[in-house]
Amino acid sequence: MSDHSVLLLLRLSTVVFLQPSVLIFSAVIIPVAAVLIFLLRRISLLKNQKADLHRQVLEKSELLDYAIEKEKKLRELASEANRTKSLLLVRINHEIRTPLNGILGMTSLLAESPLTYEQQEYTDTIRECGDSLLKVVNDILLKDILDYSKLESGKVELEQKDFSLENSLEEVLDVFGGKAATSGIELLYHLDANVPAQIVGDKLRLGQVLMNLVENAIRYTRKGEILINVKLQDTGEANAVELRFEVRDTGAGIANDQLQLLLADMSNLNSTLKTERSGVGLIISKKLVELMGGSITIESQKDKGTTVIFTIRTVSSLQARAINYGLGSIEGKKILVVEDNLSHVNFIKEQLVEWKFLPVVVHAGKDALKILQQPHDIELVLIDNEVLDMNGVDLAKSIREIHPHLPLVLLSPKDEANGKPHVELFDSVAYKPIKKHLLSKSILTSFRHLSKVSTNVDTNTLSANFSEQHPLRILVAEDNATNQKLALKVLGKLGYKPDIARHGKEVLEMVSNKNYDVILMDVQMPEMDGLEASRMIRICLTVQPIIIAMTANTLQGDREACLQAGMDDYISKPIVLEDLVDILEKWAINIHEKR
Repeated sequence: MSDHSVLLLLRLSTVVFLQPSVLIFSAVIIPVAAVLIFLLRRISLLKNQKADLHRQVLEKSELLDYAIEKEKKLRELASEANRTKSLLLVRINHEIRTPLNGILGMTSLLAESPLTYEQQEYTDTIRECGDSLLKVVNDILLKDILDYSKLESGKVELEQKDFSLENSLEEVLDVFGGKAATSGIELLYHLDANVPAQIVGDKLRLGQVLMNLVENAIRYTRKGEILINVKLQDTGEANAVELRFEVRDTGAGIANDQLQLLLADMSNLNSTLKTERSGVGLIISKKLVELMGGSITIESQKDKGTTVIFTIRTVSSLQARAINYGLGSIEGKKILVVEDNLSHVNFIKEQLVEWKFLPVVVHAGKDALKILQQPHDIELVLIDNEVLDMNGVDLAKSIREIHPHLPLVLLSPKDEANGKPHVELFDSVAYKPIKKHLLSKSILTSFRHLSKVSTNVDTNTLSANFSEQHPLRILVAEDNATNQKLALKVLGKLGYKPDIARHGKEVLEMVSNKNYDVILMDVQMPEMDGLEASRMIRICLTVQPIIIAMTANTLQGDREACLQAGMDDYISKPIVLEDLVDILEKWAINIHEKR
């Protein structure tokens, strides 16, 4: 066999030998290739789907960012609108009260001068019209504040600011004082001794809850009392506290089936209101309380009154500032309290003890007379306008027959002090609902009247020898020309020669060159307002003056804002001359004690 034949044979043998391997190879490769092709196509499809999803995510993300940005702008616009409304309300209040201060102040000065009967009649008419206008302003502004609070309660962002809990409660009771007096209802509040004096939270929203509940209580209470009681329920770390509020009335109460229906309404904010006592105010109150970390419930029995209980979580303030009531010169005196309302008795007694007085409590006029007809060391009597066996005026007449010069203070709703009985019988009137700073003022005023009687001092409101008894270096911070003139006239008739500053920066310049005992500080002034000027004085001066806010800002929280800025006291415009004299005497005595 030739080499060529052998080679051909070998090739044929190789082909024959390899043929099964090719078949096996093909059987493996073709499925693998098919799987690879499928996987490649699947990967390509997944990549396309991924790109699609990525695009959709980007689109949704852009839409979400747009929605967030839009919501943020809307929130900012709403917040700006709220600020604008508040500023407008403050501006209206200030612009109305400022000229009213001049009108009523100058009228009071005119009434102090010699006038014919006809001139006196004209003067009294002007003053009465001014007082009526002031009442209308107060009613309108208070109504606007309440309506504003309710309209804005749909979306609430709670503030976190320091505020005085006591001031907040007193402001709430002030709103309903007139209505309660007309209905013959006592309005009271009580804070347990361990409740923080100042807390951090949203004063406006807490006040809104309390106003809604007190308003509801007045609606269903025909006689008796409404009491706001505040207790410390729990404490936590970092000054955290839980406060328990009870708004208790002595009204008709709620039957058990109606109470269950009311509680069901409150638990379902979307439900239709089925009970007579449920309403938007109660539902809003529940929502606000829950925003403040608490809960609300109602306890009631038919014909036995109703108690609404709610809690809030808050923080006790580290900036709490002790209030000086200026009573240091008369502490230790024994005071007889004639009052038959147990809640009132507890409030007044606790306060007198806190001020270091010695209270003696009786519930009937005959018991008071029995004490005063015997040897005693009573130096002042607080008399409720209605006690168990007689009214306050009749009791005062009986006391005057025994002790003509014993200081007497009437505790009376403002609307019931008609005819100004304190002019004839009482040295002062503490109007209900009783507030601590007003009660302290009435006590101080009564002892001042006693001092005048015993020393035969001129009892006119504006007496030139007042400055001899109470020498003070006074600075008046006031930008309004009419009010500057009024301040100079009034203080001049008291024997003072005050300096005048037109704005806060001028105040700072003047106090850096001269020591003043008292600064009568307007709040709204150009260049620098009174609040900022007061803060700077408290930081910079070594010898600190008494700063008294003398301002047209009388809205809810304005008094507290002044005290937080470092001011010592507050007197609102239009200024009542008697109030100005009392407040100057109060701080003159305080300054004299420190020297």
